[in-house]
Amino acid sequence: MDEQGDNDGLPGLIEALDKLRRSRAPQGALTPKGHAWAPLGGGAPASDFTTALLRTLVGDPTSSPALRQWVDTLAPDHSNGDRVAHAAHALTEAFPEPQDLLATITDTLLDAGESETLAALLRHTAGAAGLHATHRTTLTALLDVRLLPLCELSVATPHSSLPHALATALVVAPSYAQAAEAISSALDTAGTELLELVLVVNSYAITAWERLAAAVPDTVMFRAAHAAELTRYATNLRTADRYGEAEGAARQAVAMQQELASADPAEYLPDLVDGLNVLVKVLLLRSRGPQAREALDRSAVTVQETLAGREDLASVKVCNALSKLATLADANGCGRTACQIGLLGLDTQLRLHNPTPEQQNAFCESAVVLAEWLRAQSTPADAVTVLERVTGLAEQLSRHDSEFAVTEFIVLKALAAALTEAGRITEAADIARRARQMSGTAAAEDPG
Repeated sequence: MDEQGDNDGLPGLIEALDKLRRSRAPQGALTPKGHAWAPLGGGAPASDFTTALLRTLVGDPTSSPALRQWVDTLAPDHSNGDRVAHAAHALTEAFPEPQDLLATITDTLLDAGESETLAALLRHTAGAAGLHATHRTTLTALLDVRLLPLCELSVATPHSSLPHALATALVVAPSYAQAAEAISSALDTAGTELLELVLVVNSYAITAWERLAAAVPDTVMFRAAHAAELTRYATNLRTADRYGEAEGAARQAVAMQQELASADPAEYLPDLVDGLNVLVKVLLLRSRGPQAREALDRSAVTVQETLAGREDLASVKVCNALSKLATLADANGCGRTACQIGLLGLDTQLRLHNPTPEQQNAFCESAVVLAEWLRAQSTPADAVTVLERVTGLAEQLSRHDSEFAVTEFIVLKALAAALTEAGRITEAADIARRARQMSGTAAAEDPG
């Protein structure tokens, strides 16, 4: 921009835009690491990128009135060349951080209700950044800041406009894992009257993730996001009483999640359990109990084979997933499977590094439940083995903190019952005597 006063209108515009940006962007959401604009689209200079961006947005077919006003203010008619390039240069100087500029443009388009232009912006930015670009932080920051407005826009947009306002945003997937969940949550809170809109959102998300997974097959996050969206879709289809479609989506999700969990159980085993939970519920609604149990048994075998010999996978995340899977199996009549997964889960729990007293207490409680399952399967000897593994831990916890005395009492009581059922009467009597010798407080607090 020259020094002849062509920027007379710039301070007021920038002040207004900056005020808008500060009022809309969450505090601390943008954390740029430097003042240089990271190259996008093959390293194009910032001014060139902004010029191309503005030219896309203010030209046909988008023709944004709000952004045309920017050009008119930043580069009024003069004979010094391309007005759009002139305005882009002024914007680059005013907004050295790309996140700030893109977020401000998005805010302006949202406030003006220009959903078509917003779609063009996301399309253009996605194309410039590229799925394989190393400098995706700009695009990620833009979408992270825009999650809530994007949710609001999708809810307020008529169904016929969703491909423009929402599906385009889905293409920009590096940060859309959060956006998809946020949009679904925002729609869910609106009530069942928007259920059909929720299903439309789900279907576009599924298509977008599927295309991304096919385009970038070595990026596991896209396949995982595709499976997660299928699970969400199946849940919403079930709510809409569309059980046949729900079963199809759930089965597809579980098949993908089994593959992902086999390759990386530490990360994706919880997703598999969540998907199974949805599939089982849908099958039961369709009066297909045998198929539900078959799905649980098959997945349990996969999990056991995957975790066999993998002592490095002892994490709270894996423990919780195994516990949830075992409980799901027991609740649906798969007692044998519940016991197998329960044993695997207990082994994993006991291998946790430096567990807290609360976690150790949970191990003991899990062992009591598992022992009940084993006794129900007519294997009291196995129940005894499980309880003996945690008896010492329960005693140690009780000595450490009297708050856990009731846990020791419950473990001893369960062990005495299992020993009796296993025909080990003398040992059962000794354990029962130990339980009676415990404090009256522990016995009084025993819920059983």
